[in-house]
This record gives sequence, structure tokens and C-alpha cells, in this order.
Amino acid sequence: MTSAKRGTVTEKMKIKTLLALLSAAACCTAAACAVGAAPPQTAATDAELTDEFRDFLALREAAPAEAMSESAGGYDFTAENGRLRITGADETEVWSSNEEWYVDSFRLGDVNRDRISDVTFVVWKSYRFGAEHPARMTNDDASVRCHLYVYSVKDDRVKPLWCSSTLPRPIYSFELDAGGERTPVLSGTLLITQEGSYTGDYGKTASTGYTYEWNGWGFSPRAEPSPAVTPAVHSATLAVVGDLMCHKAQYADALAKGGGETYDFSYMFKYIAPYISAADYAVGNFETTITLPGNKPSDFPYFASPQSFAEAIKDAGFDFVTTVNNHSLDYGKEGLIHTLEVLDELGLRHTGTYAAESDSENITVIDVNGITFAILSYTYGTNGNPIPPDMPWSVNITDDGKIADDIAKAKALNPDFVIVMPHMGAEYETSTREIFKDNIRKMLLAGADIVLASHPHVLQPVEFVTVTDDDGTERRCFVAYSLGNFVSSQRTAPRDYGMIVNLGFSKTDGGKAALDSVGLTPVWVKFTNPRGAYDITVLPVIESGSAGFTNIINTGLRPGVAHSGDNELQAPELVTNAVPELAEVFDNIGAKGIRRIEAVKAEFAEMFPGFAGA
Repeated sequence: MTSAKRGTVTEKMKIKTLLALLSAAACCTAAACAVGAAPPQTAATDAELTDEFRDFLALREAAPAEAMSESAGGYDFTAENGRLRITGADETEVWSSNEEWYVDSFRLGDVNRDRISDVTFVVWKSYRFGAEHPARMTNDDASVRCHLYVYSVKDDRVKPLWCSSTLPRPIYSFELDAGGERTPVLSGTLLITQEGSYTGDYGKTASTGYTYEWNGWGFSPRAEPSPAVTPAVHSATLAVVGDLMCHKAQYADALAKGGGETYDFSYMFKYIAPYISAADYAVGNFETTITLPGNKPSDFPYFASPQSFAEAIKDAGFDFVTTVNNHSLDYGKEGLIHTLEVLDELGLRHTGTYAAESDSENITVIDVNGITFAILSYTYGTNGNPIPPDMPWSVNITDDGKIADDIAKAKALNPDFVIVMPHMGAEYETSTREIFKDNIRKMLLAGADIVLASHPHVLQPVEFVTVTDDDGTERRCFVAYSLGNFVSSQRTAPRDYGMIVNLGFSKTDGGKAALDSVGLTPVWVKFTNPRGAYDITVLPVIESGSAGFTNIINTGLRPGVAHSGDNELQAPELVTNAVPELAEVFDNIGAKGIRRIEAVKAEFAEMFPGFAGA
């Protein structure tokens, strides 16, 4: 019992001591803030004014502050010639500011919402503190600076509520606004000021507005909401083509155009390059190898093309190629590795075949204007050419399990889209067999968003496919079952033409990326001039008109029309006359070429009649 009583006494003593400390601290705070706050029975003598303050008063006498008078809570408040006075109903003076202060202006308002009238005023004076300065202060600054005080008035008593000594900037004007946010801490009172800079003659400088809020113990800078930031909207366009092939006729034509000493393929892409480079990123299927040092180019069944063929592809605007197809191992391991080395030197990114195991384990992700794409590619086989035993990972062979695993790895990297480009399908068939549709369906179900296939060397249909994921989310995916030939020497229709698939994407920061539009640009490979000489050139299919062959059919699921992913048809931006020389080119096509172009237009429109699969 004794120890319990002692404990109780001890606790009481602790509480009394704590209350005493808090009371003392509060008195010190009030004394420090309310310099000269006591009623002015003892006026300051001239000797108590600092030289700095006398200089200040002299300047103010030449340009005194405007007199003010307001009433609130049964009291009248006036400020004139630097003095603030408070009088009661019977005009008895309740309080006036000290002579060592110069009051510029004041405002009335219940700043802390305690239903007591408060006066907020701007004071100029020497020293940060008065006679009741903190014990640690031994040498206060006599410079004249601006201060802000808040006093409350009730029952003829004036009580200092809060002060801010030696403001970092002089307040030129201020207002009180009761429309601020109200919380258990915030009273809702805002102090809105115009503040400038201190000068030697106490003159005014350019001012800046500031806002403070009463937070329970005084005014503090308002936590301004972050400026509204409009989320950035990213857009990206991809141009994707089918097989980039190089047969004997092509490298023979390139050798002739190179004067018999070099292979010049630049002419082959001259007129289609603007359509490729207009996209933000361009992709094709590199269906050949690069000739090994000391070897000559070769044609089917073992393709090897001059390095300048790859250079021309790069110069035409292509950024990326898939290298995995049935001709990847036409020249074995050495041909595969050399091809990749050349592409690396040219800065053409690639995927599907690999010179290092570590490369085969990495998922290729590209970033196009802030929108990301994982690109995967596989082939059904390599024409019986064996995969190097010491490099079993060098060629991506189509396998449902591997593709699903790779898509899962890709999705773990959080790209906006997963694109799969399989080399598969039945050659020269313009319709897609169900087995290949099933294979592609598996890719979509595994998480692919876009599948763009090649190998048949002719165009096959395109369509949107809606897939429901395991979590119930529906995804609208796009499929091109065969992109056809982009360039080759295959002349039997319809192998002589192909298309550019133009994909338009958008993404708002913080949102989900979307495939907004799909467009198709038909292209035809001109093979000879009217005299029968090689003149192999990839050309956009055009419409004839009274002005000649200058009205280009641009991106569209039927001539001149683009198809949006949300089932709305929209007109794309025309690329009319992108290549001024085209009129001259088509003047040199000949009657046979013109007839073939018209046939291509008809075949293309028949295959993509307004994109019926949407």
C-alpha cells in the first residue's frame, strides 16, 4: 500500500511539474511573440528608439501609410501614422501599439474560429524581440524589419495570439479569406499576401503573391496542390512487311546498277522507302543469309545475299528484322553467325536466331516513343538443314510449349504489347488452313496481342480476334495470317505483290496502351522495263487518273480506307505524291505493267473487302 501511495504521489508530482513546464513555455512564447504587447502605459522614450528606426520613421513621414478604420465585436480599430488603436463602445482606449512600432495595415477576422475578434497587422520595428527576449539571445539585430502579429480582443482585454518575427520578405499588402479548407487542424482562414524584397530605403520592389493558412497554432505556407499535369499521350506507328528475299535476278540487276563491280540495291527500295521511313519503326522478315567472305551470292535452295542487300534494307528505313525462317541455316552455323554479325554492324536489330546462348534466353523488347513491344519469332523448320549440335538454342523452332513459355517471360517484362511473328503456313495458298489458325489461336490465348505470319509468299486474310484471358479480361487481338512477299523475283501471281501493315498505337501516361488503327498499303514488284531489261523495284500500288499515275493508294483495308480497332472506318492521312518521280516511273511501266497493277488493285480489294473479319 505504501509503495502504491508513493507511486500515486510521484505521478501527481510529475503531472504538476509537466503542467508547470507547459505553462512556462506558453508564457515565454507569448512574451517572445508579443513584443510591446502590454498596454502602453509606459511610452517609449526617444532614447529607446534605435537610429535605424528613426531613419525609417523619417522616410515614412514623407510617405505615410493610408489611415484605416474598421469595427468588429463592439470595438473600433484605427491605424494612423503608424499607430494601431483599439477603443471600446464608450470610445475608451482599450489598447494601442507601442511607439517603437510602425503599423502599416491591419485586417479583422476570427482567424482561429474561436468566436473572438482577432486583429492581424503588419508591423515594422527594430529587433526581432523586445526586452523579454529568450535567454539565449544576447545581441539582437537592430535592423528595421517587417513582422506580422495576430491579437485577440475580448472583454476589453487584448491578448497576443501569434506573431512572426523578422519576416524574410516585407509584406506590402494582405487580405484574410475565410474560404480555406477546414479540418480538425485547419481553421479555414487564409492569409493572402503580396511580398517584395528589403531595400536600403525601405522602398517597394516587384511583389509576388503568397498564401498561408491558419493551422491551429499560427499561419504557415499553404500546401499548394501540385499543378495539374496533363498526362502525356504517346503515339507510335509500326510498318511491318513480309519476306525480304534476294533471288538471282535481283543481285544480277544490282550488279548491273553497280557498274559490274558492286551490288547496288538502293534503286530497289527508292520509291517505297518514304512509306517505310514514315513509320516510327519498321520490321520485316529477312529471308536469306549474308554471303560468307570470299563466296559469291546464291539463289534457291541456298540463299546468300551480298551485304549491300542488308545495307539497302537499312537505308530504306527498316529498324528490325526477324532472321528465323526455313533458310536460316542455308549456310550452316557459319552463315547464321556471319549474318547476325553483319546485321549488328549495320545497326539492324533482330530476333529468332542467335549466335550466343545468352541472347537466346533474352526477350527482345523495343521502345517506340514510350510504347513498348516484345517481339518473338519462330520457324516451322530449316529445310532439313540440321541445327548445330553445339548450338541447339540458335534457331527458334515452333513449339507450343516454348512459345507459351516465351510469351510468359515477355509479359513478365510488362511490355505494352506482345507481337509474335511466326514463319509458318502453306506456300502459295491465299486462304489459311485451320491448323494454322489453331496454332495462332494458341499464341493469342498464351498472351500474344498481335500475330503477323509469313512464309506462304502470298497474302492471306487479316482479322481481329477477341480472346478471353483466365481472369476474364477480354483482349482484342490482331492477326495477319500471311504478309506475303515484300521483295522477291517470284513473278507468278499473286506472289509478285504484298503489303505494308501499318499499325497505329497510343498510350496515355498511367493508362493502358491501345492499338488504334490498322492500315494496309499494297505494294507490287516491278520486274522489267518495257524493253524487257531487269528493273526490279518495289512500288506502291496506285490509281490512274487524268493527271497520270500520281494518286497513291495509301494505308487502308480497302483502297484509301483505314480500319480502326474499334470497328470504325476512318480515313488515314494520305501520302499522295510522297515520291515526285513516281509519275515518271509509271510512264516506264508499259502496258503489261499497267494491266498488272489494275489486277493487283482488284485482287487486293477482293481479299480485304472492308475488313469483313472485324
